[in-house]
Amino acid sequence: DACRFIYDKMKDLSEPRVVHAPIDKLGSVGLWIRRKLLAQILNGAAVLELIQKHRTPTLTRIMNFFTLLGTEDFYVLLVVYMLWILDARLGRLLGLLMAAAFYFAGAVKNTLVLPRPPSPPIIPLKKDTDWGLPSHHALLGVNMPWYLWFYMYQNYQLDPLVAVVLFTTLASWSFCVMFSRLYLGVHSPADVVTGGILGCLLLAFWLQVDNLVDYYITTSNGCYVVLVIVIVLMLAHPDPYPLTITYDDTMAMAGITVGFSFGRAYAPHRVMYAVLDKYSFTSLGIKAFTFFSFLRIVTGLMVYLLLKQVLYYSARLCVSGACQALGITTTCVKRKHLVVKNNPYYSSDFRLPDEVLLYVII
Repeated sequence: DACRFIYDKMKDLSEPRVVHAPIDKLGSVGLWIRRKLLAQILNGAAVLELIQKHRTPTLTRIMNFFTLLGTEDFYVLLVVYMLWILDARLGRLLGLLMAAAFYFAGAVKNTLVLPRPPSPPIIPLKKDTDWGLPSHHALLGVNMPWYLWFYMYQNYQLDPLVAVVLFTTLASWSFCVMFSRLYLGVHSPADVVTGGILGCLLLAFWLQVDNLVDYYITTSNGCYVVLVIVIVLMLAHPDPYPLTITYDDTMAMAGITVGFSFGRAYAPHRVMYAVLDKYSFTSLGIKAFTFFSFLRIVTGLMVYLLLKQVLYYSARLCVSGACQALGITTTCVKRKHLVVKNNPYYSSDFRLPDEVLLYVII
């Protein structure tokens, strides 16, 4: 409440905005960490200016494409394709890793509350409303491609030529996703490097526990433990003021984690197997494989769209009915309407809290 009051007052008076963060509760230590990281963000502006001078319409289109390959929209499609077509187990583990990466990046970002590159002089080519460090694209740009490589290298007998092509493709994908964020001016080198380091740490941990996690969620008790862990983690997820979309994105990915866990636990033998889990590519042939793949994707999307609407309105009806029965007055307010149109880029009015003011708030 104190942070909200100070933010609103300074905004109303058109004075420099003091941006607080959950890490400020650590006092001078938290403030020192934010100052050091902010200095690195600002130092990276020179690199971004140099890149900005070499922008062209063609390069911009290419970089926009690679940025798309680092979004949750693309990753969800990739996970679904793996789950239904290529390797169900890989798709399941990739989906769980994606959710963990989103939580990790979002929690750190909302804990530090640090701006994106200074604008001006940097002209961002994308509109982002959440804070900068670490970069989601960089963290997932390490996790997703490189987990694919390690999984396939360990579980498939890859021909040497296929292995070289696969490695080159995944390495290029990872690098281009991270570089596109610099080219578009939406992240500083510090954001990308921090995201990459955190991505390496998470990937190293996941490679040690992925088999254990997949085995554990096959039990009915395991999926309920996952549900409890997800609820606890979301309650612990920092959500600073002003609100951004980071928490909302993390919540969506958390729902995917719970869905994978319950689906695996309660229908281990009835879930739709991936095409290549039952048939080999050579036995199917290109035409049959394409037909099966297309049919499954179309059918799956239709079922998804139908269930989404049914579950949404059913949940609203049940919740509102329960509240009425208990005499609780409810108002439907979408969280996105509470999100402040925040400027996440560094500008001359951006201020970290003064240590004296910080002490008073704490």
